[in-house]
Amino acid sequence: MHFIGFVLALPQAFAQDNPSSTVDIGMAEISRNNLDSFAGIRLAPATLPLVSKYQATGGAYARLNTGTTFHASGSVMDSSTGPIAMGLHAEYATGEAPLEGEALPGWRLPDETLVRDYADLGITAAAGVSFLNRQYGLGMSASYFGRTYITRPEGENLVLSFLQENTEQTRVHQVELNASVSGKFADMVVVSAGFNDWLGMSSYRKPFASVRFGVVDTPRQMMYENMGGVELDLEGAWGEDGFGLGMAGVASDVRISEILLRTGYRYDFLNETHHPALGFGLDDGRVSLDYGVQLGFVNAEFSEHWHSVGVRFRI
Repeated sequence: MHFIGFVLALPQAFAQDNPSSTVDIGMAEISRNNLDSFAGIRLAPATLPLVSKYQATGGAYARLNTGTTFHASGSVMDSSTGPIAMGLHAEYATGEAPLEGEALPGWRLPDETLVRDYADLGITAAAGVSFLNRQYGLGMSASYFGRTYITRPEGENLVLSFLQENTEQTRVHQVELNASVSGKFADMVVVSAGFNDWLGMSSYRKPFASVRFGVVDTPRQMMYENMGGVELDLEGAWGEDGFGLGMAGVASDVRISEILLRTGYRYDFLNETHHPALGFGLDDGRVSLDYGVQLGFVNAEFSEHWHSVGVRFRI
């Protein structure tokens, strides 16, 4: 039957908590001001042009909770040619979604058990411009997120069910707009502030402020190299219920020879969840092999964990 439906918005959809890269997972996603990570492409694009760099990363990660979700992502950023910087991030995810309530199709046969799979695609493009020899920056990013649900009989092969027209598909589309300003001071402090999710894709609009303390300008062979630092992030939540705190967190990283150690903690006020994280990387200046793990706790009870491996290149 191949029934296909379209939905323009779905609160709390997959895009809300997808990390940008392995580095960001190892810092509990408190890394938008870390000029060596990739979270700034989506969340703080004004930080992209603050230093000269050309970096790319790719990674794979799994989210384990009631079901297993598999992700793959890649990012590239370029601020090496002048005051204008560009960033691009793409991600794909697949897993099994709950099948209950309104998600149950009307065509289910008596005593038939159904499962619901999904496939996600996300693309973010960002641009930023710097002023006064990379001391200040302005930036904007736009993201598209699409999810396809496929409902099929349990035990049947997905491809076979599709060929037999024994599936139902529902597609969800979302758009996110973000903007920020940033500044770099004494080559030791990076600050940024802005507004995430102007369109209220998550039912909340999210003003934020972030500061990172650490050595900023340490070029090595004309490339930016992270030497470590400490970051603090605050994010608001402005919705129909008024304004309040949405998230707060702290993260740090330190370089020991060619090893980068990372840790972070984030508290989500909206979902009342705690997210500690750890990560490390083997980094020779040009290539970095990274691992990150992030945990989730609800009311002190373990709820989920992320595991990720990735590789980064400085060109």
